[in-house]
Amino acid sequence: MSRSITNILLLFLYISPFHSILAFAATSTNYNSPSDVVLNLKHNLGRIKSSIESENLEQALTLISNAENVLKQWKSNVQSQITQRNAPIEKKKEIPIPDPAEFNIKVTHVPKRCSRKTTNGSTLKVHFVGKLLADGKKGKAFDSSFHTGSMPYRFTLGTKSAKVEGWNQGLLDMCEGERRTLTIPYTLGYGEKGIPGKVASYSNLKYMIELVEFSGGKRVEL
Repeated sequence: MSRSITNILLLFLYISPFHSILAFAATSTNYNSPSDVVLNLKHNLGRIKSSIESENLEQALTLISNAENVLKQWKSNVQSQITQRNAPIEKKKEIPIPDPAEFNIKVTHVPKRCSRKTTNGSTLKVHFVGKLLADGKKGKAFDSSFHTGSMPYRFTLGTKSAKVEGWNQGLLDMCEGERRTLTIPYTLGYGEKGIPGKVASYSNLKYMIELVEFSGGKRVEL
């Protein structure tokens, strides 16, 4: 065997005992997994035992230091978990929910003649102005049929095509040409969701409504 090959073999035999040390040091340990850490330590302790039995005490000492480092990192991880567990939980600020307004229908104009009245299923065309209600007073207008070129709003009474559920209750038995003012609690209005940028959550509403015309309905006995 040539001298160069012999030297290479001797070098390999010299460094091979330390290969396991480097591999262990480079191992990425998941300190959130106890089984992973324990397996790593057991593997390392086995190598320490083998190193001592073969009287490779320097390698054994290095492996012991590595094991101590793993235990130190594991201890730090457990302490961090204890800190997180005992940290006070911040309570979310509760938004006060106002009392819903009392639902109210106020008839402001009744035509002289009324041969038919609205029922569920009637198709209505109405002019309206919707305003926010705060502390019992009308506030800023947020919706109106006059914002659409004075075209009446068309919907079917008793369905989701009504602006709000309060309309389905407040516009029953109405005559053509009649005007009403509805006070609508948020429970029959836009509720918790509101309308972003227009109606805040839990807003009570006031609607001024005129029934322009409708189809369907029931005849009124004179």
